[in-house]
Amino acid sequence: SNSLSGIHIDLVHQCGSNSDFEHSQQISSWVRKHTTKFPFLKSLARIVKIWALKNELNSPYCNTLPTLAFLVMLF
Repeated sequence: SNSLSGIHIDLVHQCGSNSDFEHSQQISSWVRKHTTKFPFLKSLARIVKIWALKNELNSPYCNTLPTLAFLVMLF
């Protein structure tokens, strides 16, 4: 039997259905919920953000992915 372990994360992104403010609030709520449940995510998020900024991969002006996208890809 092959068993998998890890963290189950349910993320739904609905473009165009909410205002930018509401969308930002949803993302903040999601981050708060998961960093409370899994405290290591806060440190990981900081590391990923620093890495993305250092490598110029986190710039809305260049149409790059936000830090949250990189974090979701890790899981």
